[in-house]
Amino acid sequence: MFWEHRNLFGSAEKLILSLDGTEIDQTAIAMFSKPGFISPRQSLKLATEFHHADTDAFREWSTKVSAALERRLGEHWTVSAGVLGEAATIKDDGASTQSYLAGLPLAATWSTVEAADLLDPTKGWRVSMAAAPYAGSSEGSIAFLESEAQASVYLPLDSAKRHVFAARVRVGSLVGAATTKVPANHRFYAGGGGSIRGYGYQLVGPFDVEGRPTGGRSLLEAGVETRLRLTETVGIVPFVDVGAVSASSIPGG
Repeated sequence: MFWEHRNLFGSAEKLILSLDGTEIDQTAIAMFSKPGFISPRQSLKLATEFHHADTDAFREWSTKVSAALERRLGEHWTVSAGVLGEAATIKDDGASTQSYLAGLPLAATWSTVEAADLLDPTKGWRVSMAAAPYAGSSEGSIAFLESEAQASVYLPLDSAKRHVFAARVRVGSLVGAATTKVPANHRFYAGGGGSIRGYGYQLVGPFDVEGRPTGGRSLLEAGVETRLRLTETVGIVPFVDVGAVSASSIPGG
């Protein structure tokens, strides 16, 4: 559920208020964007997020505030840099922890994707890279670097683009503080829809002695699928997903 104003102050400023929730995850976001900020190719983005999660791995109550500049570089490249503050209460392994973090998120995206529906791309490539150094406190001072890269390709199998082959890969890594010091909501998890299908949510290891997912320091996911549209409302999608979450900072290590 969301509400959007696309011309808040008369210069295409956009304000979005959204609520999104499932049984285990609820998020409220207020986001403001100002196009043409300082430069015609540049936008200012401000956001506040309130999040609650109650999963097998941890329970989370968190608030984030962020500000970022996003800039288009040519036809296919978009880059951004910003600042972020986060306050969270995390309960995992029977203990409750307060964390306060400041981050400097950086991101770059290269995309040639074509899609009438942004949620159903039919042709092109998309590569994104993101990294954020964090520092703050969580049962003592901590500092770590969180980084992630993703790549997707979409190849139409017919001229009408009704049938599409898609492949993706995702890699993530944490460097710095020990795993147990990194707040649970910043560790890597896998399993479930949009991740490694066929496994339950967050149920791709590692686990503690009681069988609960603990999250890891690195992530590797890959998947291929063929989207076959039989009618305007019916389709089938054969797929294969693989992946792993590791206690090492090196994916697959």
